[in-house]
Amino acid sequence: MELLSSNEETGNKVWIVSCFPPPSGGLNVDSEWSDFHKRTFPTQPSAKRSSFRIGLALWGLQVLDCHSSCMMTMTKRCFAGDRTDKNPRGPRDHRCLALGGRLDRAVSSIRISVLWIFLSGTQFVANGSAQDSAAVQHANRAQQMAQRGDLVNAEAEMRRALDLSPNRPRYLSALGSILGMQKKLEEANTYFEKSLKLDPGDLATRRSLVANQWQLGRLQEARENLQHLLKSNPADRQAMLLMGLISESLADYAQAIKWLKAVPDLVQKDPQSVLALARAYYQIKQTRNARETLAWLRSKEASSQDLFMGGKLAAESDDLETAEQFFSLIESTYPDQLGLGYNAALLRFRKGQFAAAQQKLESLAASKKVNADVFNLLGWCYYRQQQILKAGQAFETAINLEPNKESNYLDMAQALSSEQRFRSTALDVVGTAGQRFPKSSRVHEVKGDIQFKMHRYADAIESYQRSLQLDGSSSTANLGLAKAQWLAGQTREAALTFERGIRDFPRDAAHYQEYAIMLLKLEEESGKPPAGPPAVSLLQTAIQLDSSLSEARYQLGNLALLKEDYEEALKHLEAAVRLDPRDSKIHFALARLYRRLKRSEEAAKETELFQKLLAEEEKRLGAPTSKKEAN
Repeated sequence: MELLSSNEETGNKVWIVSCFPPPSGGLNVDSEWSDFHKRTFPTQPSAKRSSFRIGLALWGLQVLDCHSSCMMTMTKRCFAGDRTDKNPRGPRDHRCLALGGRLDRAVSSIRISVLWIFLSGTQFVANGSAQDSAAVQHANRAQQMAQRGDLVNAEAEMRRALDLSPNRPRYLSALGSILGMQKKLEEANTYFEKSLKLDPGDLATRRSLVANQWQLGRLQEARENLQHLLKSNPADRQAMLLMGLISESLADYAQAIKWLKAVPDLVQKDPQSVLALARAYYQIKQTRNARETLAWLRSKEASSQDLFMGGKLAAESDDLETAEQFFSLIESTYPDQLGLGYNAALLRFRKGQFAAAQQKLESLAASKKVNADVFNLLGWCYYRQQQILKAGQAFETAINLEPNKESNYLDMAQALSSEQRFRSTALDVVGTAGQRFPKSSRVHEVKGDIQFKMHRYADAIESYQRSLQLDGSSSTANLGLAKAQWLAGQTREAALTFERGIRDFPRDAAHYQEYAIMLLKLEEESGKPPAGPPAVSLLQTAIQLDSSLSEARYQLGNLALLKEDYEEALKHLEAAVRLDPRDSKIHFALARLYRRLKRSEEAAKETELFQKLLAEEEKRLGAPTSKKEAN
């Protein structure tokens, strides 16, 4: 038995005791809680006991045992409710509620399921005065009521105790715990902090405060209190674990790895901790370490849900090989076959296997439990295979299944707008979206994109401006506005919009690239040699920010070709064609360069590719095919 903390005011000592010796396979917290609860609340019906069952604490959060008059610290994972694979909650809802694993990034942050420490098993003791004696009576009644699950009256009694003795840290902490058990988290937080101001060395209350801050999403504050705990006890392994989880949630991946690596045995015991460590490795591009960490799930008796989340994490981190391995492990055992099938299809889509993904989704579409996501992804599969009409039909089905999801409308509009013959329909779709989502900046931006493609530049300018009025943080809307202004002949306004974009979005390479292209076109139209230093500097900056920009490479290569700097031209044009082998104009420029370098065979090959790709582009856009010769 190990002394954890003591309170000189009451003489109460908190011990870590082995009331329930853990079996060799680990402590079964769920069953031990049930045994403890039956002893503590023997007269209450099971339904009421179940409603009071908040869940066991992850670490240092004491569980009251009235019979032994001591505090038992549980240090294993716990659950806020029964959870087996026979009754899954689905991939979004599954969490280790004690560790609060954060598995969906857009959304969300680590949470903890807390058993609030409201009183110790010992009675409150008066210090001699009549007023304090009355306060103790209220406090002891509060303790008894809380033990019976009567939290409302327990709160009232503890408030009466505090009215009489407002500076007793233990009363403040107890009231915070009672409030927390009623999910009055903000108010509970206030009382924990007041208690710690009076007794900053009370580690048990500080741990409760950490749990409270975690549940409130105040992760930075929780981390600061954890640092205080670790300073008091550097060997506190559960604090190290929680510090790692909070650091990962705060995107401090180096610190997450540092703390979670320090307690590998604790991490391996909980799948959500494993996922947190693997996610941190993925984020800093240590794929090998991430894979080795995820392998812990396969070496243990992890549930099919845990394996699914491992595969999903790998897929989201572009580790498609590992994701496929995990999904294959649960192909016949995972209870949500629709969810698994969708993710397997998404994996194939991301690997470029569009036909295979389509086949999988079409089989899912025939099921009775199909959802809008299946048809949305099916639409993108058709789109990537140039089956635009089928894509539109799939997106329309997704809209009918989930009419309040904005992205279904926008995906359909964007897919249809890729071909000239469907652009009017695409504009109708985005118009419907505008009626349903009038305050959506994204809807107006997509509307502007379609109008731009239809050469309706004045309308596009209006749509982009409305989008920016609703959300000025969109770099793509600002870029669209600048390009529309330029092509509408508003050159001065376009330059100002480009410069504003470079100022507001200095890391957005597209602004530099498109501004340079405008400057080059203006120089060409004015009869000047299209090789001004400002344009070249902008293109070079664009490449430094984003080395995958094929257009910037093409423009630099073309400029070098005009200057007869063939070595520089070759470097940029060959890089451009590697980045975008489907762009006809890059092949045309390469053909011209190879002819000048007397590389006739390569020039002929590039000319052939140019003619083929140009025909495909013009067929898709509905424009007449033109022939060019590479001179």
